[in-house]
Amino acid sequence: MAKHVVLDLCPGPKGSTDTDDKYSFPLHLLDTSGGSCVKSLSLGFVYLPLPPDHRGFANLKKLSLEIVHVTGDLGCLLPKCAVLEWLSLTRCRLDELSIGKELSRLHCLQVKYCMLQKLHVRAPNLTMFAIAGRVIPILLGESVKISEATVDLVTSSDCFNYVFTDLVDALSHVPSLSIGFRIETKVINFVKSRTMLTNLRHLVLKIDIVGPPEVTGGILRLAYLLELAPALEEFVLHMHCFDSAIDGEPREDAYRPHPHRHLKTIKMTGFYGLLGQVELALYLLRNATSLERMIIDPVVRNNWPIPPMGGAKQNIDRGTSIALNKLSRQEFRKVLDILY
Repeated sequence: MAKHVVLDLCPGPKGSTDTDDKYSFPLHLLDTSGGSCVKSLSLGFVYLPLPPDHRGFANLKKLSLEIVHVTGDLGCLLPKCAVLEWLSLTRCRLDELSIGKELSRLHCLQVKYCMLQKLHVRAPNLTMFAIAGRVIPILLGESVKISEATVDLVTSSDCFNYVFTDLVDALSHVPSLSIGFRIETKVINFVKSRTMLTNLRHLVLKIDIVGPPEVTGGILRLAYLLELAPALEEFVLHMHCFDSAIDGEPREDAYRPHPHRHLKTIKMTGFYGLLGQVELALYLLRNATSLERMIIDPVVRNNWPIPPMGGAKQNIDRGTSIALNKLSRQEFRKVLDILY
């Protein structure tokens, strides 16, 4: 009996995604006396019928499903895979996913674009967690050993409040965090979290910025991070602005001061020179009292579709000019590095 089973029938970019074209994977063939030999199972673009009496896989350590239509309860199969260490679910339609304490060896969980409405994870030894999709309730009760988490939110609206309340509550113990989401410049007020990110050392934000470029409040909300993450050492902010910068003078007291004594490195990319970007950069330069280096990069470098260099050149040049004009001051010369 094979120990490693791979069947990837995922269509290419121009291939059909018609569900009628999917192959029905005969899982029952592995559910034999030798089925426990399977250590890794990777399936792509198949039907996966799960009979209620399936005995699971006693030695399965890695399970990867991509565009797999599960007929049956995946939640009943997973507890029967007691030694599972790595689980990846991509574009599999699931309403809810619950992972219990039975998966005590699970250390890596990836759930991407599965149309989930709720995720509940209680795997006690989970160390790496990644999720991509819409805004949903995420419960990570007993999974307090997560050292690295990645969250990419697909939404057409501002979700600052969700990120800095619900996500902060779920991931308050994580030392390394990456979040992708959208914010609007017009939104000023926000809800403060009751939970602090006391263990957070490394933070990457990948942000789409929409709205009038002269409005600063929406972007300046990010200054709240200095209060929320008192031990933060490295902050990377990738921005993708949908509008060009316009002339304006930044306010010197745009947000109340909050000195931060641990932040050493800051990198801001996609700096087009929006007024909110300038005010945020000034705030960070003044309040990060242990800052060793801040990099201002006008080029968009997030993981979302990057605008063509030809069309973006004007914004890049303008961002560089504004950064040199508004940020290049004597008091910051030892730490500030503007790329151009």
